[in-house]
Amino acid sequence: MKNLIKVFVVVLIATSAILLTNCAGVSQSAFEPLAKSTVAPFDQNNFVVVQRVKGEHSSKRILGIGGLSDMYLRQSAISNMYDNAHLTGSQTIIDIHVIKSFAFIVGPVYMQEIYTATGTVIEFVGPHEDIHTAKVQVVE
Repeated sequence: MKNLIKVFVVVLIATSAILLTNCAGVSQSAFEPLAKSTVAPFDQNNFVVVQRVKGEHSSKRILGIGGLSDMYLRQSAISNMYDNAHLTGSQTIIDIHVIKSFAFIVGPVYMQEIYTATGTVIEFVGPHEDIHTAKVQVVE
């Protein structure tokens, strides 16, 4: 009888561990570039720094269950950063960084996963024609 109880407890613990495991911890999505980026020559001193911008997106998890995928949270934070920038004319965002952080509200029981994207808005103020097109490369 004692062996049957031990087997039952082991099966119960193993089943609980499998059911409470977060899917994001098991699988890892590969990074896919958001868009093609352009490499432009910045040695011509034809731009000004306008401002720093920030965007974030968060997800809540209870006992490690729930929430959204890491890739979705990352891309949403970057998208929110672009929305907050209100880009006009020849402005673009450079030097983009994404930081992942956690806020434990009730210990490890209830936590919030927060992705924060920051970048620098620059505006090109040089001539309207780019006379150095040979130096511009499209990176895929």
